Amino acid sequence: MHENLTPTEELVGELLAARYRLGEKVWTLGSRQWPAVRRLEKRGLVFAKSGVMEKTILAGLTEKGLAEFLDPTYVPPVFLSPWRDQSLMVQ
Repeated sequence: MHENLTPTEELVGELLAARYRLGEKVWTLGSRQWPAVRRLEKRGLVFAKSGVMEKTILAGLTEKGLAEFLDPTYVPPVFLSPWRDQSLMVQ
């Protein structure tokens, strides 16, 4: 768990990190998450603005947020698969 974050803040940060790993720099959240997002924004971990649809937020991780929520040793599971290595495939 990240230091001094509420469970909701932790969840929002981990969600944005997971989406970032999948190539999404920003993600839409429900407006019920505004309080947690605002607290993360004050810490410099996320940026946010009103979403395109009513009652949504568009949020993403800042550089500080990326450092906080992304493990530098993370390797996507697809790259760990033995099927990725053609020499291991059954011919």
